[in-house]
Amino acid sequence: MMTTLLDDYLPIIAGSELNDNPFHPISRYGKDKISEMGMRLQLNGLKVMNDILKNWQLQM
Repeated sequence: MMTTLLDDYLPIIAGSELNDNPFHPISRYGKDKISEMGMRLQLNGLKVMNDILKNWQLQM
């Protein structure tokens, strides 16, 4: 199934309320952090909910 190809974690900008993608931030906070910190930007990992993915697999 295609859902087995998904990552377990998604990278997000640490401290962002919107869980901004570090490659394409949409919030002012995310854009400012990237311009300020560059490659030193701290990232967190957002756990993908496996239960939702499993339910989606069963419905297909």
